[in-house]
Amino acid sequence: MQKGIILYQSKYGASEQYAHMLSKRCGYACAKLKDHASLDLDSYHTLIIVSGVYAGGMAGSSILRKQYAKWKHHPILLLAVGASPYDESALAQLRKQTHLPEDIALFYARGTWNLKNMTLVDRSLCKLLLKTVHRKKDEATEPWMRALLETGEKEASWISECYLEKLLKHLKEHSLL
Repeated sequence: MQKGIILYQSKYGASEQYAHMLSKRCGYACAKLKDHASLDLDSYHTLIIVSGVYAGGMAGSSILRKQYAKWKHHPILLLAVGASPYDESALAQLRKQTHLPEDIALFYARGTWNLKNMTLVDRSLCKLLLKTVHRKKDEATEPWMRALLETGEKEASWISECYLEKLLKHLKEHSLL
């Protein structure tokens, strides 16, 4: 049995970058989540899923929910990648919104923000969100809102291996490396 595999779903590239970084750090195989059906996942001990967070949802969560019954005998870790800074309450809300089982270890990494690379729909929604957040009073803004206002329409990348440390520590502590 092989140690593990990283399955990623990436819309704008940040999740894919984190998946490959993680693969190099832990020696796990790496593949696109959409190709899961063609992979022999039972030959891997651990599954790590890396997926983008968009509008409070997670791109790979529907596949995970559908496959959970087949995959639950594996240790499953999930790395959510989003543009907002890390916020424990937002991560708990993400778990709740995506109906993630409690036995799936959930981690977060900050990705990128680039309106020019977004689809027309995503760009329009993000610009509308920017306008809405801009109108809020300072005391009513959450950390992600302040970060959004600070970035505005500028291009930004927060991709860093430092966001992988908690996940790697978890792998070590649970003898999954």
